[in-house]
Order: sequence, then C-alpha cells, then structure tokens
Amino acid sequence: MSIEKYGRASLSRALRVATDVAVEVGLLLRGYLEDPELMTVRDRADLEAEQFIRESLMSAFPTWGFRAEEEPELNEMTVSDIPFWLVDPNDGTSAFLKGERGASISIALIYNSQPVLGVVYAYAAPNGFGDLFTWAEG
Repeated sequence: MSIEKYGRASLSRALRVATDVAVEVGLLLRGYLEDPELMTVRDRADLEAEQFIRESLMSAFPTWGFRAEEEPELNEMTVSDIPFWLVDPNDGTSAFLKGERGASISIALIYNSQPVLGVVYAYAAPNGFGDLFTWAEG
C-alpha cells in the first residue's frame, strides 16, 4: 500500500518539515563543531539534536511513529500501516567528536517497511553551507 492513504499533500508537507528540521539541527551541530568552547560538551550534541528532531516531527505529525538511536527507551513500537520516522541525528559521531567534518543528519519516513521519504544533510561540508539531499516517493 502506498503512502497515498495519507495524501500527497501529507508527504509533501512531511518532506518540507523534515528538511527544515534537518537544516535547523545542522546549524546547532555546526555550532558545536566550530566553537572551541563547546569542545568539552560536544558529546551532548547527538542527544540535543535527537530531542529537537523528535519534538519537531512529532509535533507536526503526532499520529506517526518515531525511532532513533540516542534515546531508545522513547522509541515507539511501529505498526506497518502507520508511517514512522527513522532518525540518526548525527551520523558520524566519532569523527564529529574529534572535530572532523563529514557527519550528517539522516531522517527517513518508513511506511509498510519501505522508505517513502529521505533527508540527508551533511551540515559541516567544507563549503560552509553543507550538502542537502532530499527525496520523497512520487
């Protein structure tokens, strides 16, 4: 079954919201990366990023599920006919903790065991603006 059950407008809105959230979290994470004074608390960045993503996406889509890696105790059981967000808030943490560029925010929307939307934002790409890749079914 296609995500069409939720309507093309829902999927378009989901892509816009997920993209906006990724860009905003990218600014947060880039701040941690570029500020030497934050070096000592950089290990908090993943948790802070995941909490922001969870709150933002669940506020916009309260009936959809959410799964991520930093707070697994908050992950919801997923039902195949209900979309759920699958998130890695800072993919590449070990490099990030060393102050290296290359990490990214990864957000996917899964429906019936299939990805129907994806946002990957490499927020610390050397160009200073990051590299953003987005896709949605259809």
